[in-house]
Order: sequence, then C-alpha cells, then structure tokens
Amino acid sequence: MRRMTLYCLAVGLFAAAPLHAQPDSLWSRTFGGGGSDVCRSLVQTADGGYALAGYSFSFGDGSADFYLERTEENAHTLWSRAYGGGNWELCTSLIQTADNGFALAGQIYYLEVQDWDFYLVRTDENGDTLWSRTYSGQNEDDCWSLVQTADGGYALAGWTNSFGAGDQDFYLARTDENGDSLWSRTYGGQYTDWCSSLVQTADGGFALAGYTESFGAGEEDFWLVRTDENGDSLWSRAYGGEGDDECHSLIQTANGGYALAGSTSSFGSGNSDFWLVRLGPENSVPNDGNMTPLLFGLDGVYPNPFNQSTVVSYQLSVVSEVSLSLYDLSGREISNQQLGIRNPGTHRVVIDSKGGQPGMAILPSGLYILRLTDGRQSALSKVCLVK
Repeated sequence: MRRMTLYCLAVGLFAAAPLHAQPDSLWSRTFGGGGSDVCRSLVQTADGGYALAGYSFSFGDGSADFYLERTEENAHTLWSRAYGGGNWELCTSLIQTADNGFALAGQIYYLEVQDWDFYLVRTDENGDTLWSRTYSGQNEDDCWSLVQTADGGYALAGWTNSFGAGDQDFYLARTDENGDSLWSRTYGGQYTDWCSSLVQTADGGFALAGYTESFGAGEEDFWLVRTDENGDSLWSRAYGGEGDDECHSLIQTANGGYALAGSTSSFGSGNSDFWLVRLGPENSVPNDGNMTPLLFGLDGVYPNPFNQSTVVSYQLSVVSEVSLSLYDLSGREISNQQLGIRNPGTHRVVIDSKGGQPGMAILPSGLYILRLTDGRQSALSKVCLVK
C-alpha cells in the first residue's frame, strides 16, 4: 500500500492577552463536486486573488486528475480546470509563473503498469494547457515540490525508487522553460530518504529537505541537502533525536539561513508535536537547551582547487568513529580513509593526491565528491584536483 504523507491541516492560534486577540474570520469557501476533491497547494496570485491546486475525483477524464481552482480576492470562483487522462494524476505543488500562468506538479500513476512518475503541467493565465511532461524511471517516483528557477526553467523534487543508492532517495529534476529535461540528481543512503520540500537558494543552487533513515540518530530525522546550481551536493545535515522526526517544509530566510518545519516524536510534550528548526547562514544551528540537533559535517576544504594536497576540516558533536571517502562524478568510490574514533570538536585530515596515505589512491586531475560518515549520517563536499 502506497504511503501518503499528510501535511499540516490546521494551525490553532490562541490569544495570550487582549492585545493579541484572535483575528475574526472574513470568509470561508468550499470548492468541489460529488466525489472526493483534495487541495494540496495554495498561492496568492499577482492580482490579489487565489489559486488552489490538488486532485479531483469529481471532475476530469480519469479516476483522479490534477485540479486547479482560480478565484478573485474574495475567493469567488473565476474558473476551474482539470488536467489528466485515463490514469491517476495527483497534484501536490502549485506555483504562479513569471508570465502569470501556472505550473502544477505531482505524480501520475499508470494503471496498466502500476508505476508512478513525476508529472508537470504548464498553463497560461486562463488555465489552458500549454504543455505537460513526465520524468522518472521504471519504478515509483513521487514529486512533492516545484519551483520556477531564475532562468525561467523548473526544478522538481521528491523521491525515487528508480535511481540512487537505497530503498528511496531524494530526487531533483531540472528542466528548461519548455519542461525539457536538463539533468537529474539523487541524494541518499541505503535506507529510506524522503524529500518533501525544495527552494532555489540565493546563489542559484538548491536546498532540499525531508527526512532520512540513512544518516540520522533515530528511526527518521530531518535531513537538509544543499547543492550548487548543477545539482552537485555541497553538504548535508541531519537533525533529530531518538524518535521519528519528519520535515515537510523548508524556506530560506532573509539572512541566507534556513528554517525547517515538520513533526517530532523526539522532543515536545506529546506523542507528536510541531517542530521548527532555525538554521543560520550555511547551517549554523543554535542549541536552545530543549533539543539536541545533530552537529556533524565538513567545515571546509582548503585549498580548493588543489594541486598535490589539501586539508579537510570536519566537526563532531559526539564521540564518533568516522571515515572519509572520495568518489568520482560517476559515483565510483576512489578511496576510503578509516579515521578511527574521534572526540567532539573540529578535526582535520590531509588528502594527498599522490597516494601517500593508507586508503588513498593516486588521483588524476578532476572533480571529486568527499563523503564524511560515522555510520549514521554523512556530509558531502566537492573538491577539485588540478595537476
């Protein structure tokens, strides 16, 4: 049975004092037909109205279809559209595009072959279809987040069973303005890694958030992956405790940091509570005494690019047995250094391109990926060797 993640349905606002009274409701509206209609995404449009997207069993040509409802500022319907065919199309993310049209992303389920793929629909400002595209492989691949990139193209993120290293991995697909594929990348370990949110960062790269069973301290932990503009991983971090912690939403803050939100069973007062984690620029996390985020990662590589040798700095928050691996861009492991048990703090290790260390091969010029791991979590960084 296919696992579906339920996002936050409601947030209660309680008055602490008369000066902070609960705001009065202005209006509420319902939209739908005789079948089940599920809203997954909302945007306020450039003219002050709203656009709501999800999927509908009431309208369209198939069992379930993408459904887009467009309203004016008081939420009176201007028009609605369904997109799809004889298969199931489940929309999870909506954006208004730079030309005031819309792009809807989610997944399509092919009934005959029982396979899920990423599905992207592009419309004009009236909701009429301009084009649609599918992306993914031979197994189940689910899209949960969509952004329009600075160059007018699109980036879609979710998880994949078709590619990658584990049961499920983060999956990022990048397209041009016409929806034609430019590249795709996977991120993850040997277990389940589930991506639910994506942003394009201020430098043109990307940040993906969700939760991981491959790298955290508990069954599931918040996981944040940071990439460059080509989707190559710069670093990743896990945050959590001994219980399940699932991140469902990510934003980049005004100062270049990040905020992650989801649910936790490691901290808080109930079986499961809302959890908001605030990160400084490039992942500096304060410890407020009420939680213990995992501080683990590669602090830097200097010099980079390098000629013969470079120094890798890394940090640990607890006693850990660590190793440092080097991969080429095809994912092949070139070398592995078993660094042994290390105490909390900042440590350094030398990468010698001439193979002068145990576990290190002689390296040709090229671009490589460093992976630091303690068996529970990992952090990644790029390094360039020029001879």
